[in-house]
Amino acid sequence: MDINITGRHLELKNGVKELTREKFGNIDRFFHGISSVDIVFKQDDRKIHCEVILHVNKHGTIVVDVARDDFGEAIDIAVDKCERQLRRLKEKIKDHRGSRSTTPVTAEVSETEEEE
Repeated sequence: MDINITGRHLELKNGVKELTREKFGNIDRFFHGISSVDIVFKQDDRKIHCEVILHVNKHGTIVVDVARDDFGEAIDIAVDKCERQLRRLKEKIKDHRGSRSTTPVTAEVSETEEEE
């Protein structure tokens, strides 16, 4: 799993990059089909935006955007949101696979058809 960390109109220090890699390094324990993670930090007037794009094999992308006052808080909340969405995706896939019926379908014959 590749983790790409960038800062848009913002210079990121090594401490922020290390913290981000540490927090997102084990995100694949919730879903093993993650191919890459793109994390973009932006800053507006007073908030730090942490935008996370998870590229999931065969299932598209998951996008999370968090705006907080602190880098650490934004990263923690983004990780929690990603975990929640990955669990939801995993449950959706599991439910979809389990919805198939394995019992054979038998046709019921009505009494009027038997008499003929």
